[in-house]
Amino acid sequence: PEEVLAKVMGVLEPVTYDKFHALHRKIAMAKMEALARVKRAEQAARRKLLEEQRIAAQKVMDGAEQLLTAAEEKVQRADDECRAVVKDGELPAEQLKGVAISSQELAAAAMEELKSVLEQLSKAEADTEAVEELKGFGRREMARMHSRHERAQSRAERIASTAKRSLEQAEAKAFAELDEKLTLSVA
Repeated sequence: PEEVLAKVMGVLEPVTYDKFHALHRKIAMAKMEALARVKRAEQAARRKLLEEQRIAAQKVMDGAEQLLTAAEEKVQRADDECRAVVKDGELPAEQLKGVAISSQELAAAAMEELKSVLEQLSKAEADTEAVEELKGFGRREMARMHSRHERAQSRAERIASTAKRSLEQAEAKAFAELDEKLTLSVA
C-alpha cells in the first residue's frame, strides 16, 4: 500500500545500503499484514454467511416445530372426540355421525399439516447438508421432530380409521333406529 510505503520511506530516507535490509523487512511485514487483513475479511464474510445460513435453517426448523405442535393439538382434539364416542356408545345416530365426521376432518387436517412439517424438515436437512460447516446442525432437534412426526402420524391414521368405523356404526345405528320406528308405527 502506498501509505505504508510513504511512511517507511519517511522513516528511512535516504535509503542507503545500510538501511536497505530494514526497508526490505518493513515492506515485507507490511505486505504480510495486508494479506492477513484480506484473509481476516474473507473469514469474517464467510462466518457471516454461515451464520445467516444457520439462522435461515433454524427459522425453517422453528416453523416446522410450530406446525408440528399445531398438528399434534389437532390430533389430540380428534382423539378426545373419538374417545368420547367410543366410551359413550349410547349416542343418537345423528350425534354419533356428527362427532365422527368432525374427528375425521380434524385427523385429515392434522395429516395435511404433518405432510408440510415433513417437507419443511426435509428442506432444513437439505439446507444444512449442502454446506460442509453446517453438517450436523440441529441433528438432534430434527431427529426429535421426526420422532414426534411419526407418533402424530400414526395417531392421526388410527383416529381416522376409528372415525371411519364410528361413521359406519352411526349409519348402521340410524338404519336400526329407523327400522325400530317403522316397527313401532306398524304395530
